Amino acid sequence: MNKFLLIVTAIIFNATLGFSQTCGNDSVVTTSYLKNDFGSITYTITVDSFDLTNGIVYNSFRDMINNFPGNPVRSQSYFTRKLLSYNSNQDTVEYREVQGNGSGYNDVNKTEFTYDPGFQPLTKIKSIWNGSSWSIAKSETWTYNVGGQILNYLVSDSIGNISQQIYFYSGGRQDSVMMQNYIGG
Repeated sequence: MNKFLLIVTAIIFNATLGFSQTCGNDSVVTTSYLKNDFGSITYTITVDSFDLTNGIVYNSFRDMINNFPGNPVRSQSYFTRKLLSYNSNQDTVEYREVQGNGSGYNDVNKTEFTYDPGFQPLTKIKSIWNGSSWSIAKSETWTYNVGGQILNYLVSDSIGNISQQIYFYSGGRQDSVMMQNYIGG
């Protein structure tokens, strides 16, 4: 049985090589799993080939049910890349998602972060690409006292909703928080 699965696996890999991209700017991910469903054994091999230049993913999978290989199923679609940028302290300064379109990528959304000199968060701004420019969807702002304790946390969105938390301290210890909400629109 194991030898048979090994042979079938080798055949499936060889059959999918013609479908997968193997250039230097591409990535191929192969997964396989075995499922026993009350005596019916299914062995599945999936090969995803990513064209990183154009944002295309080629997918091919084949199920073998009770030692009978099925026909390979192939598809093509676009994938979303998630890109991160860091500062010298390895904190995230930008998270960006771009969607493949067959000839490159289109911006989807991004989140930008800023930090104070002590590496505490100052701002987090999430923006959506509208086709020609970035539109702010949500912003978060933190302010701190000289001791590094949070004084204010402010959240606002694109339709005018605002939420604010103001922190009060006595003797270096937080003793209360005032929450304020404004529903815009």
